[in-house]
Amino acid sequence: DELEDLQVIQQRLQENQTNLAALQALNDQLTIRSPVDGTILELDDSLHPGRWINESLPIALVADPARLVIHGMLNESDLSRVKPAQAARFVPDQVTRPGLDARVVDISQANLAHLDVPYLASVYGGDIAVRQDSQGRLVPESSVYRVTLELEDGDVMADSIVRGVVQVRGEPRSFGQRAYEIIAAALVRGATF
Repeated sequence: DELEDLQVIQQRLQENQTNLAALQALNDQLTIRSPVDGTILELDDSLHPGRWINESLPIALVADPARLVIHGMLNESDLSRVKPAQAARFVPDQVTRPGLDARVVDISQANLAHLDVPYLASVYGGDIAVRQDSQGRLVPESSVYRVTLELEDGDVMADSIVRGVVQVRGEPRSFGQRAYEIIAAALVRGATF
């Protein structure tokens, strides 16, 4: 009898272990994890207990305070004047925050089809003129390129997203050269029609 009971108990134990593994896998799927290590800086105001969310809903802004970067937008007219490794200065819109020295790390090769940084858009008080397309995306009125900058001082801490202006000392150009570039660009655009 005890031998038969042992086999039944072992079978029930195996079933319970399988159920436990399935529940742990389900728990892992329901746990929200950030793809980066860091600190939550902003949390979506519409979150509350019991609310259903999907994968496309941004619920929080997580930043790594050890590696702060600046993302900026550059007009097409200034694209030839800014190069990687150039020194820059970030001047925040909030006068209580100090300016920060930075260095240009990367400039995107293609202009942005739609602006994915809404607080820089003119409809939200930013400096980039945009319009909304049929899908609600923000489309820049003129060509803009994403610029990534790294801070020179690694000890700076940020507790939120800070909007401001980046000043880069570009290569000097004469008025004649600027006029030539504008006319050449207009001719190239006109020739493509």
